[in-house]
Parts: sequence; C-alpha cells; structure tokens
Amino acid sequence: MVKISKLSMKHFINTLILVIFFAITITSCSPPENVSLPVVSSSAESRMAWKFWTSENVSSSPCYYNKTIYYASHEGTFYAVNSENGYVRWRFTAEDYIFSSPTAVDNIVYFGSADKNFYAFNATDGTLLWKFKTDGVVSSSPLVNNGVVYFGSYDSYLYALDARTGELKWKFKTDGGIKARVVVNNNSIFVGTVRGKLYSLNISDQKIQWEKQFPKRIISNLESGNNTIYFHPRGSILYAVNASNGEIKWEHNFNETTETDSAPAYNDDKIYIGSNQGYLYCFDANNGTQIWKYKAGEAIYPQPLIIFDRVYVGSDDRKFYALNKNDGKLIWMYEATIRFATRACYGDGFVYVISHHGYLYALKIE
Repeated sequence: MVKISKLSMKHFINTLILVIFFAITITSCSPPENVSLPVVSSSAESRMAWKFWTSENVSSSPCYYNKTIYYASHEGTFYAVNSENGYVRWRFTAEDYIFSSPTAVDNIVYFGSADKNFYAFNATDGTLLWKFKTDGVVSSSPLVNNGVVYFGSYDSYLYALDARTGELKWKFKTDGGIKARVVVNNNSIFVGTVRGKLYSLNISDQKIQWEKQFPKRIISNLESGNNTIYFHPRGSILYAVNASNGEIKWEHNFNETTETDSAPAYNDDKIYIGSNQGYLYCFDANNGTQIWKYKAGEAIYPQPLIIFDRVYVGSDDRKFYALNKNDGKLIWMYEATIRFATRACYGDGFVYVISHHGYLYALKIE
C-alpha cells in the first residue's frame, strides 16, 4: 500500500483545481459552433486587418451596412460578417446558388437566388421578413429607390416590389432574361437583357419610352450619370447612351478578342472600367476621351469602386489596387493568393474585397 503525504495530497488538489479552472476558462472563451474564426493580422503595420474564409467560391460582390459585410457564395450560403473583427453575425442557406450581389437599406438586406426566390432579411439578426417567388433564376442585383425594390429574373420580367412588405407593385415583360442590375434616372428605369436589348421605361405607368437593340448580351451592371446610361455588353465595346432618347453619345472599342463582363463606374464626369487585357481605363464621361490607363498583371473583371480621390479594383493577377482617380498613379497594392473577381465595398476607413475562392479581406485604406 502506497502512503500519500498530506503535502503531496494538498499539491495534487491544488493542481486539479487549476486544471479545472483553465478548462472552464478556455471553454467559455471559445466561439459558438456556428461562428467561423477570422484570421487576424499579427502585424500592426499590415494593410490587412483580418480575413475570413467561406471555403466556397464567390461571385457575389459584398455590401457594407451598419458595421456588417453582406455577401453570398456559389453554393447558396449568404453571410453577414462583423466588419470590425470578421466574425459571422448570421448566415442563411438558400436552396440553390447565389450570384446576386446584396443591397441593404433601412435595416433590410435584399438578394436573389437560383432557387427563383428574391429574399428580404432583417439586416441585424437575419430574420426572414419575406420572399417573392419568380419563374426564373434571380442573379441580378437589386436596386432600392423611393421605397420600391427593383430586380430582374431569367423569366424575362423586371419586378417592382414594395421594399417593406414584398408586395408586387408591377412587373414588365422583356424579350429575355435579366442579369444586369437596373438603374433609375429621374422618373425612368433602364433594364438590359441577355438578348442585348436596352429598355427605358416610365416608372409611373411602365410604358416603353424607347428601346434599342445591341449586338451582344447585356449581363454586366448598368451605370448612370449626367443623363447618360453607360454599359458594356459582353464583348469589346463600351457604350454611352442618351437617357432621354436612346441615341449613342459615344462608344469605345477596346479591340480585344476575348469577351469580358466588366462593368463601368461613374464618378465626377469620369468613367472607370477594367479590361480583359489587364488595363484599368479612365474616360471622360461626356465624350469618351481616354484620360489615363493603368496596366495590371492580368485581366480586370470587377467593377471599380471609387471612394474619395481613389479608385479600387482587383485583378486576376491576385492583386488589389488603389490608384489615384485623377491620374491613375499607384498609391498602394495588396497581393493575395487567389484572383479577385468581385467589386469591393467601403466602410469606416476600410475596403472589403473578396477573392474568387471565398476569402473576404478587410484592408485599411491608409
């Protein structure tokens, strides 16, 4: 029989108490099972504050609203991520993939899915407020204007719903599926189709004001500014169309053989757009004169983001660029391991950008 001294027993008990204490502490500090862990930068000097990996491919551009980043994956998971630390606030899984980029207004976040539904969620807690069923894939990104949310579907309809209740106000039948986000200019709404037709509709009575056929399908987002509609059908020509009558003000042929889906961005009477040859262009929005261009390593497909005096865009060369919007000079560049394929968003001194393989990066702009 082994005798245990009082001193040894006391040491054993103290050790056991410490082990139990640390086990409880570690357990209580662990995140809930439904919250993914972000990777936080270990260097205070690093451009990246944190990154979060969904483990799924992403084509949905992120949206910033109230310290939250919203976006979705190919596999149909929609994420709401805390913009300050990269932790998941809530998530939702649709019945099919999601290519639609979300929009958040008045604490409601909207997006569509290939399950043919258009969704509206409480932006704070992820409660489903309503959903609207169409007869086709909904991959276009929504636009909210004056209490109405507009979106297109591959069933060829443009829908206008009450943004709060989801009640159908009206719908308009086009000649084909709708993938590109629509734009509103004054009392007109403009919609492009995969068959290459651009419509101008009166919002009040949905009558066609004009329509124009283009040689390539319109699948990248429309942009508006200075009573002009700017868009880039799948091909090599950028168009500037008079919003009042549909006449082409100017066009620019990139003379590139490979088709691209890049979309233009309007800011301060300038148009910014990427190309499949790796150039980011800046044009005079009034006449199409090239002001500058910047060469990246590979193709630039995302729509540029313009914030303050800078233009931000990612490339297939796995680099994310911050350029001076006036002269195109490089201010800084961040290199990742996977190509960037979606537009970035901005909030509280950071740009948030997603790589094609699902990494969400929070990058300091200064």
